[in-house]
Amino acid sequence: MPSLDSISRHLAHALVALGLPTLLGACGDDDRGAPVSSCGVETRAMKASLSVQARGASTTVFAALFHQRNVVLDCGDVMSLTVGAQRTPLVREANSGSGPVHYTAIVASPAAATTATIALERPPPATSAAATQVFLPASFALKDVAPTVKVSASEDVRFRLDPPMKVDVPEATADSVQLRVELEGPCLEPARFVWSKAGVFFPPLVKVDGAVILVNTRQFLARRGADAACDVALRVTEFTRGVLDPAFAGPLAGPEPAVGSRHQEAVFRLEW
Repeated sequence: MPSLDSISRHLAHALVALGLPTLLGACGDDDRGAPVSSCGVETRAMKASLSVQARGASTTVFAALFHQRNVVLDCGDVMSLTVGAQRTPLVREANSGSGPVHYTAIVASPAAATTATIALERPPPATSAAATQVFLPASFALKDVAPTVKVSASEDVRFRLDPPMKVDVPEATADSVQLRVELEGPCLEPARFVWSKAGVFFPPLVKVDGAVILVNTRQFLARRGADAACDVALRVTEFTRGVLDPAFAGPLAGPEPAVGSRHQEAVFRLEW
């Protein structure tokens, strides 16, 4: 099993990159442990965590492998991203030595919904894992953002996803996304909302036309400091669950080993 330290560090990196809440504490560098070489490690003994993240015109892929500890590619092993006919090698991400080894690449963001393939390619007789699929949602925009929200008047935070997407956690695939909404500002305690289950009208409420409503702001938002108003960043992430190549031992942790995501931001005025 991968070490708890390696898992914590990689999940924290992935959650931050996706705009999701980070629930894992930081670990000291002295207990991180050295990564292990992929030489002699069978693919079926490796666990993987893979993500493709589209932010504006650029899409970044992150890949990390684990066996006991973080795995460094060696002995001719390489990883790549393929979108359509374009194959892009992944390169080891430069870091300060304070986190796990990631392999990454940056490519142009496709406008349409796209299936990307992330491959671990290994010389024979080692087994390759070349069939991991990541579903990147279509590009979207935030429209009709309520310019001002007054909490004391129980006004809702409102915006619209354009184009509309089916938001349904159990069916998170190429045409059905999970939704994360994050609010952050100097007069607001950071708040995150999750579409938790189809048919449950807990914030956010998502309508078929793409309208999203964060209801009950007096209950779910908490004031920070003495400022009566401030500008608040609205960060929205649509993401899907991909399919991990069965040659791997499985995902690093959790049910989403290969995540494709799109990110958008807007700003509105919050008044208490």
